[in-house]
Amino acid sequence: MPEKLKTSDADLIELSGKWVYKHPGELSNINVNGTKYEVRAGEYNKASGLDYIIVENLSTGEISMIFEGTQGTQDFLTDGTLPGSIPNTQLREADAAYKK
Repeated sequence: MPEKLKTSDADLIELSGKWVYKHPGELSNINVNGTKYEVRAGEYNKASGLDYIIVENLSTGEISMIFEGTQGTQDFLTDGTLPGSIPNTQLREADAAYKK
C-alpha cells in the first residue's frame, strides 16, 4: 500500500491558488494554515508559460511541485496542444523540472 501523504489538500489548494502567483524566492519560507514550507526552486515568466514552485513541507519533509494556472491567450494556445501525441515545450520543461 502506498504511503499516505501528510500535506493536506487545504495546504495544496492555498499553495496553488495563492502562493505560486506571488513568485516567492528560493529558500524563502511560507506559512500555510500553520504549516511552514520552504521554497526549494521556482521558475516564473517562462516563454513556454510553465511557471511553478517546488516547496518542502518542513514538518514532514514532503516535496510538492506547484504550478500556476492558465494566464492569457498564449497559455490557451499552449494548453490546447497538451492532449496531443506530440509533447510540447511546456510538457518537456515540466518533465525536466521534475527530474531536477
